[in-house]
Amino acid sequence: MVISTHLVEVVKIKLEPHPNADSLSIVKVYGYTVCVRTEDWQDGDLGAYIPPDSIIDTTRSEFSFLNKDINKPNVRIRVIKLRGIISMGLLIPAPSDSKEGDNVAGILGVRHYEPLIPTEIEVFCRDNPDVIIYGEIYGRVQSLKYGIDNIRFMAFDTLCKGEWTDAFENTSMLEEYGVPQVPLLTSHMPYDASKIEYYSNGKSIIADHIREGCVIKPMIERTHPSIGRVQLKLVGTDYLAKGK
Repeated sequence: MVISTHLVEVVKIKLEPHPNADSLSIVKVYGYTVCVRTEDWQDGDLGAYIPPDSIIDTTRSEFSFLNKDINKPNVRIRVIKLRGIISMGLLIPAPSDSKEGDNVAGILGVRHYEPLIPTEIEVFCRDNPDVIIYGEIYGRVQSLKYGIDNIRFMAFDTLCKGEWTDAFENTSMLEEYGVPQVPLLTSHMPYDASKIEYYSNGKSIIADHIREGCVIKPMIERTHPSIGRVQLKLVGTDYLAKGK
């Protein structure tokens, strides 16, 4: 069974030992591992499984133990690692009178996290329902902040009806809607390992720090029997040295 990320389903608890902590146990929920405090549960108890990317209200008694900032009562449930084991979501005691399989999201006031989508991306997706945009977020998510204190998005690929879009068609299609794109360092360059290494290092085009590396792809999409789609990333030696 596959659980919808919009559900908070009541599940039956079966504890498994945590390999690295006696005070913790593992509960398997639809194949996901969730770490819980052993003393809080017994086999056969009913729990409400709150999946990652759910928003909870920590002013409620059920979630008060997660209230670390009274000015920010809404907390997003994330995937974390507890003593070396991935914990995907949160388990709390099921509401009274609920039964296994019930969806108790409404009772617990749990909402699904919906990230804000920039207008240009929303318009693009509405006008091009057969096209999927691929990209990455940057900013307050990594060691290199790119001069911003929030999170932004840049596109680098589009998939149209199951086919990757050629480089310049991809660029022009996204430019038409003003969708931010990763910077282009060069194009129409014959393969040259030394030049690729050169482009993988140096200062970022969009920020006052080193770049992470560069992605190399053909102008016309193609595949290779060994690697599939021909597109590779070269991480810059300057960036690798910075992490040591």
